[in-house]
Amino acid sequence: MTTAKRKKEPYYSAMPSVSSLLNPILHALRERGGNGPTDKVTSEVENKFLQDAMVNRFPSARLEIHSRLNRALELLSKTGLVCRKGLYSLKLTPKALVVPESAIENLSEETLRKKHSVDIVVESEKTLPLPDEISSDILEFLSEKPKMSALEIEERVLQRYAYDHGILEAEELEQVSRRALTARRILESKHLITHDSDGMFQLTGRGRSVNPLQAQRIARLSIGTYLRHQLLKLRLFMEEQAQIETRRHIFEGISAFLLGVGRYFTRPKRREPQVELVREKQATYSD
Repeated sequence: MTTAKRKKEPYYSAMPSVSSLLNPILHALRERGGNGPTDKVTSEVENKFLQDAMVNRFPSARLEIHSRLNRALELLSKTGLVCRKGLYSLKLTPKALVVPESAIENLSEETLRKKHSVDIVVESEKTLPLPDEISSDILEFLSEKPKMSALEIEERVLQRYAYDHGILEAEELEQVSRRALTARRILESKHLITHDSDGMFQLTGRGRSVNPLQAQRIARLSIGTYLRHQLLKLRLFMEEQAQIETRRHIFEGISAFLLGVGRYFTRPKRREPQVELVREKQATYSD
């Protein structure tokens, strides 16, 4: 072994591996409610590892960890665990809420080159739940734990249907996530659950008194009203966008007309023929 290799070996062995950075990134996003600015999430994880004396003793440790964090983010993005919202924001996907930490720790940069998904084998029948089914699950979760955030509720719902029903495809998880949001909003509109100023959800007195079957029936009867309300909001939004587009076209037409008028009045004037000079020449030729 050469001297250069002996010098580099302690440095690289002290630095955290890419796979060891994956779960800390996901934990940082969870603490922020499932999404957050890229720079703040990476700096939080970076500072956590720089507190280690073995790492911090190297002058270029921060630069090396930052480079490995970028590779970890690329790995999480390619495996569908993190979604990049533009250039400066990150968001947890529903898949990240159901994949166990042990499976995430087994990911490596080889995964980035070979495959683009995290495989979890669960032998069960696939049935996508309806919002009324999910509503009773949410009430059950809140009865077990008095206060839960929106992300925790979504995570519990996704984990239940991922492991019990084998719903593991990204598109299916997205549908379950949207239906869980619909169920939560219906429960709020029917005053079965409420949330405080910190965004923590809890059962109301009415929510504690209903059983799961009653909750499903309330949600089932409310879905039509909720969807009609959402369609009305969509229609109003589209009408507003159409009005904005119409006003834009009118403004562009008026601007083009005024621009044409301005060009007409500011165009250079043609020189008038010198009538007197022409008459003098004609008189000269006639003589």
